[in-house]
Amino acid sequence: MALKIGGRDIRRGTVEQILLKASEYYTATPVNVPVIVIRGAERGPVVFLTAAIHGDELNGVEIVRRVMTGYTPQQLKGTLICVPVVNRVGFLTHTRYLPGRRDLNRYFPGNPGGNAAARYAHTLFTEIVVRSRFGVDLHTASLGRTNLPHLRADMACKDVRKMARAFGTEIIIDSPGPPRTLRHAATTAGVPTIIFEAGETFRFQRNMVARGVAGVRNVLAALRMTQDTRREPRFRVIVKVSEWVRSVKGGIADIVVRPGEIIYAGEEIASITNPFGREVSMVRSPLTGLIIGITTMPMVNPGDAICHIAKLEKTLAHGPKALVSNKGYSRFLSVEKGAVSIDRDAVVADARLDGKFVLRTNTRLGPADVALAYKSLWRVERAFRETKSTLEVRPVFHHNDDTTLGHMVGCFLALRLEVDLQRRLDAAGVDTPWPDLMRDLAQLQAVDVSLDDHRYLLRTDPVGATAKAFAAAGVRLPRTVSGLDPPTVSLPTERSA
Repeated sequence: MALKIGGRDIRRGTVEQILLKASEYYTATPVNVPVIVIRGAERGPVVFLTAAIHGDELNGVEIVRRVMTGYTPQQLKGTLICVPVVNRVGFLTHTRYLPGRRDLNRYFPGNPGGNAAARYAHTLFTEIVVRSRFGVDLHTASLGRTNLPHLRADMACKDVRKMARAFGTEIIIDSPGPPRTLRHAATTAGVPTIIFEAGETFRFQRNMVARGVAGVRNVLAALRMTQDTRREPRFRVIVKVSEWVRSVKGGIADIVVRPGEIIYAGEEIASITNPFGREVSMVRSPLTGLIIGITTMPMVNPGDAICHIAKLEKTLAHGPKALVSNKGYSRFLSVEKGAVSIDRDAVVADARLDGKFVLRTNTRLGPADVALAYKSLWRVERAFRETKSTLEVRPVFHHNDDTTLGHMVGCFLALRLEVDLQRRLDAAGVDTPWPDLMRDLAQLQAVDVSLDDHRYLLRTDPVGATAKAFAAAGVRLPRTVSGLDPPTVSLPTERSA
């Protein structure tokens, strides 16, 4: 079967790069979208792989790049159509949108006689989508949010369901998607398409990219286009209902949960404080579920979305041991024929034990201040959890007084470390929020490489406020390149008499 994109014939066993004209600038210069086509030497499905429909979503760009550079035509049965940057205009201008704040992902399948966004979408749809048999669209959360890696798919479609299960994420949100999105329009046109969501805008996040690359490879293997071995997830949950929890007051939101955590109805999500006083309001979860997204912007107005929660209703029969082995929430789960679901009766029974605490203190604080101090204890626990995760410390079990005291000392030292660093950052004029600083510091990595029989440690470049944090702490950044080989010692040779 002949394959032609942008007027160019793509022969079997070749790799072609095509500049597909999708629009024009007002300078009359073309807006060319690079399309890389890897056409295998053997017959097989045609799959399109798209990223950066929103120009500020970068993780997908790297996922596409790694996938397309990882195969040759001889390793592929079928054709892979790769579009690393769909919205080239937004990508170049560092924005989500096309000119006029038009969201390209709300104009598919497009219209050749419509506005600029509709025409752009029409070109991509007719040149890329309709020439494909399957599709994978890659996204991140929108600006100011971050997402747990998950899949969005219309599980009512058999072929979509096959791709979604093959991708290998633990979470699948079952929905057809909003009308006029690429996924919805493609699936409606007979090209089953799924969306992978992971991470946040304006970042290359290695762990998110790795998950996406593995997922795409899983799909290609399931379609028998490659010889790759599929990787199965620890468990898999299908979500039909999700809900954004919104702020009821304006202020500074301190979020105490993270994507990937299970939360129960009534548990605290965030505290919102008045930046000019002591007023504190709590945001609590209205349902039991899994956190799949949170805001990364601490300044909130009434009605702003804070946390995205997936209501856990149905699971696929795969890997229940990964869930029930966790004693923290296994008592709220039931397993039947290998499938895991939430035991509602157990949740209700446990909720009956919820009540009020009697606080006894030897301080001279008033009742309101004592209550506020007690509610602030989560800050200590959060500091301890973050430090323990960073240092990869084993869990602390409270079997006796010594371990309990050790836990308290660990929490205090973690909070002391955070407070001391925060004071130094404030003195240095660094106003980066603490969660953002932790993410920046986590990007500082050391890579062990071997070259010419010598081992070296390469340090990645510091991002964000990392360098300022090291300077404020009075700690010098590690060297960019460090040798790992043991030093050689030259011994004097014995001279003959």
